[in-house]
Amino acid sequence: MGLEEFDMTTKRKRNNTQDISGRLSALRGDFVSVQTDMQGLAKDATNGAANSAMKAAEGVATRAFDLAEEAVERAETAAAQGAAELRDGAYRVRDLMLERPMQSMLLTLGIGAIVGAFLRRP
Repeated sequence: MGLEEFDMTTKRKRNNTQDISGRLSALRGDFVSVQTDMQGLAKDATNGAANSAMKAAEGVATRAFDLAEEAVERAETAAAQGAAELRDGAYRVRDLMLERPMQSMLLTLGIGAIVGAFLRRP
């Protein structure tokens, strides 16, 4: 191998080394870009999932609130109906006592005697 061939080979090696270094630098840059893109995608996916979960939770909370309001309305209606029935029953008992005072007094005495007998038991 002559001096000229040696110089040519050395220049090619240097060029190849520079070319490989350039390619490696470009590849590193590409990896950094891919890594940045992946981080952005992961962040977007996380935010999307969090937003979806938040919307679902809001929907559940709204439905629960609506059901609670409906339950309160039903309870109020049932309480009002129960109070009306108790009031009607009390009026019927009062009317019966006014119609038949002697029977009402004897019935009351009989009930009192039975309750008294149970309370005296040891």
